[in-house]
Amino acid sequence: ALIGAERQWRQRMAGLRTNALVATGAAVFMGRAI
Repeated sequence: ALIGAERQWRQRMAGLRTNALVATGAAVFMGRAI
């Protein structure tokens, strides 16, 4: 159970990092478009 929980936590952290990168990229793209 512990291994499954750790894997789920890693997946969540990876998802947050991906969302942050996407949000940053979108912000840069919008700033450059204006």
